[in-house]
Amino acid sequence: MAKRSNKETLRSEVIKYIIKGIGEGKYKLGERIVETKLAKELDMSQAPVREAVLELSIMGVLEERPYAGSFVRKPDREEVDNHYKARGLIESYAALLAAQHRTQEDLEHLEQILGEMRQCKEFEDFVDLDHDFHETIIDASGNKVLKRLWTYVSAYELTYQTIVLANKWTLIGLYDKHKRLYDVLKSGNPPAAEAEMFLHIDGFRVGVMDTIDNEDVEEEKSKLTRHVV
Repeated sequence: MAKRSNKETLRSEVIKYIIKGIGEGKYKLGERIVETKLAKELDMSQAPVREAVLELSIMGVLEERPYAGSFVRKPDREEVDNHYKARGLIESYAALLAAQHRTQEDLEHLEQILGEMRQCKEFEDFVDLDHDFHETIIDASGNKVLKRLWTYVSAYELTYQTIVLANKWTLIGLYDKHKRLYDVLKSGNPPAAEAEMFLHIDGFRVGVMDTIDNEDVEEEKSKLTRHVV
């Protein structure tokens, strides 16, 4: 397998940095991403930063505005819903494959992540562990096409992830959800793993949609208040 060039590696690092920043709330919806500032923060040239911003714009995470720059994009309700449904299909199939092909090393890595989840005190930290947990399952499936598709849809979702986790579940409840996934993967039952993963992702989809709907209601209330005043 050919090694990735340094240029590709740097672009990938920038993409992960921006996505993580969105998930942690460092970059707000509608906020401009200043490429020169980002390059300085990461101590690199502006070229890989520009490439990463363009790639994230193609993915729909950012949006390019003529003569204004690149901004964190707020997707509409239907778009978010469709992304979670797509992720449910991708990850449930990956779980089916992972239950067949996972190695002892894969299981040990999942156990390590679960241990850190069990001790986790902050939702922002849990988001990182959640990403690692699901990525391990995707990798255990052995399907590189699924990995590319998953990278796209999971990156897109981080806008809402931390706030939804904090509003809908406790940390111990989230740990229990992932422990159930681990147990069924360890059992080596592909249909059960597929079903459990689909329910896991769909449950989170419902939580995200509830959050979006509540945000819309609060926005309408705010508009009415401004009109009354």
